[in-house]
Amino acid sequence: MDTFIGKHVLIGITFKDAEGRIADMFQTHGHIIEIHDTALIVERLDGSGPFTLPPGLEALKPAPPGSYHVRDTGTVVTDPDFLIYLTVASNDPATVARHKSDGFTASL
Repeated sequence: MDTFIGKHVLIGITFKDAEGRIADMFQTHGHIIEIHDTALIVERLDGSGPFTLPPGLEALKPAPPGSYHVRDTGTVVTDPDFLIYLTVASNDPATVARHKSDGFTASL
């Protein structure tokens, strides 16, 4: 697991409504700084603090080399080590805002 510490990950989250339609999308990126049984912690490179991901290194997929554009900020991420895509079955504004702000809550 220590081989993942310091790796650059691009995170994509899709929020879907009750009918399965895309309600919102969010992207962020950063370096993995902690791995726990209950969470992966990523330090975002935009200075907005840590972002918590659900546990499970198998969700990290090797990123093909190239440039990736973060939609909300226009930031270009070049050659990240991993990609992770998550889908959240909620378009509740408070839930969406919480996931965009801090990620996924975990007890460490």
